[in-house]
Amino acid sequence: MRVVVCYPAPYRVGFSGATVPLLYSLFEAQGVECELAFLDTIPVSLEGKRNLRDFDIIAFTVQYEWEYVNLVKMLLASGIKPTKPRKGPIIVGGGPCITSNPEPLANILDVAVVGDAEEAIPRLCEAAAEGLSGIDSLMGEEGFYFFSEKCRRAVSSEIAEAKLPSVASERIEATVYGRAARVEVVRGCPMLCRYCLIGWTAKPYREKPIEKAISEIREQAESVQAKKAVLIGAGLTFYSRFEEICERIGTLGVEGSMASIRPELINREKLIAMRRLGQKTLTMGVETGSDKLRDAIGRGGSSEDVLAAVQEAVEAGFSKVKVYLLVGLPGEREEDLAETAKLVEEIRRLNVRVQASINPLIPKAHTPSQYWGFIGYREASVRARKLAAMLRKVGVKAAPGISPSEATIQAMLSLGGRELGDMIVKAAEAGRGAGGWRRVLRAYGIKLEEIKPKVDVGEEAPWDRIDVGGTEKLVLKEYYESMNALRT
Repeated sequence: MRVVVCYPAPYRVGFSGATVPLLYSLFEAQGVECELAFLDTIPVSLEGKRNLRDFDIIAFTVQYEWEYVNLVKMLLASGIKPTKPRKGPIIVGGGPCITSNPEPLANILDVAVVGDAEEAIPRLCEAAAEGLSGIDSLMGEEGFYFFSEKCRRAVSSEIAEAKLPSVASERIEATVYGRAARVEVVRGCPMLCRYCLIGWTAKPYREKPIEKAISEIREQAESVQAKKAVLIGAGLTFYSRFEEICERIGTLGVEGSMASIRPELINREKLIAMRRLGQKTLTMGVETGSDKLRDAIGRGGSSEDVLAAVQEAVEAGFSKVKVYLLVGLPGEREEDLAETAKLVEEIRRLNVRVQASINPLIPKAHTPSQYWGFIGYREASVRARKLAAMLRKVGVKAAPGISPSEATIQAMLSLGGRELGDMIVKAAEAGRGAGGWRRVLRAYGIKLEEIKPKVDVGEEAPWDRIDVGGTEKLVLKEYYESMNALRT
């Protein structure tokens, strides 16, 4: 059996995370012949230069809704009919946004994997040995959604180890992190921020045992002569052996890097451990400078926590701070944007260089944000520009984030249903990113400025057949809590 793992983005992006190596390792463990393909290698695979048509299974991993169009582009470029019914390879899709709401891809995927690949891939390979009829035997099983029946998310108790494919060593320099080992250390997050997909759809929070993590880093570092180890996981700041893993990575002779941390959980010991690994930039999801809005979105912590974390970071030797900021939060007013700018100004006064990234909040299925909805293209544009102008006045230039037009499309796909399938295909055929989407929307009589997706309480949602862990009542409860926080 031949399987190709496809990431619908350029190789530089797609091979920078831990997902592709993990999927490759899981398929290889089943004794199947596995290759990789990316948006910029199509119409052929990376290793064997085979057309996607020549594989038995095409397995897409999708991280963001914007990549749905790229998924279709990869099929079209390979001469594969993007919609069902069709002959040829079995087309499977998975990843966080597909787990949350696979419905927009209902007429494109043969089956959606809902949940963890560790649980799904062995059963998928066994069933696929019988072809498409064998795949149908998985209907009703946990983790497999055929767009007609209810489906419960598959959950793995452990995070599998991932090996880098041999082809990685040949092109590793071309990735975002360069010559680096990349290891998933935690999965899920113990927090339930009301806008975050991971906390709600990747429960429970799990940690990779430190011995397995170090072994994986060592093996990858040796295979690609890595200069750095990238630790991956949304809840990384919660890792119970945080300082120890940093110390042990240092003994391997490589530097370390980690993504965004929670300021309220940072202490001097963690910061010193990070600095010893060579990390010079502290990255934080600040979101807003308004403690009222922070309470409403369930972010936790306070502006004082942010400032305390930065002060500790400066004393530990960090020279730069990167902050992620959101606009379009529920109940947000101009004075809230001013509070955010004031917080960033106070960070800058702590003798540290500041880089800010502004993004519109994109509501996600299975989270309380589905009831907040999206503020719309025009309002997202206005608020992002206002906040950027406020930051410039305090000496901080905001780096480009997700554009309002892209955020609008992502919000539509995030909360949309299978009626969007034809639009996705036409947008892939049109090309040109947001411009292509605008043309497609006009053909359907829709203006980008009119798109403000939202789920009303009590309304049937496209993803109601998907059970990510019995969270429906909790999602509604947390939504009401967010509204109460705004009234307080």
